[in-house]
Amino acid sequence: MITRRKFILTSFFVFCVVPLCNCINKYLNKYTSMKDQEKSISYCCFSCDGDCNIYKATKANDISQKTEIAKKWSQQYGKQYKAEDVYCLGCKTDSFAICKVNCTVRECALEKGVDSCAHCKELVDCQKDLWLKWPKVRENAIRIQHQLNI
Repeated sequence: MITRRKFILTSFFVFCVVPLCNCINKYLNKYTSMKDQEKSISYCCFSCDGDCNIYKATKANDISQKTEIAKKWSQQYGKQYKAEDVYCLGCKTDSFAICKVNCTVRECALEKGVDSCAHCKELVDCQKDLWLKWPKVRENAIRIQHQLNI
């Protein structure tokens, strides 16, 4: 026979403690997910491992992809590039990528000491050349900034 005390304690546990634990778990998973996302994004909030062909070709050592990128760079920058010149593990590493050389967003983030543009209070009003060339990247940075509650 169940006592009144056992019934109340069991009910409290089932209806209060379990849902609270689930809420805490969801929050921690979201927080951990955001922290992982922060580590895998570039200064401009571009997802290197998800969106960047240069990064993907480097990680996979895909010579045909690197050759295609080298051809595009050669046309775009007026200098001859080879597949071995295509190497990047993200702008937060010491690896080289041509896009890192002239990136005003990267320079600015380094000067301000922020992890990414999403951590900068001036992002919404920023007029860096990267944002003008790729407004979708800027929109993504602002979205991430809102997720971080900055």
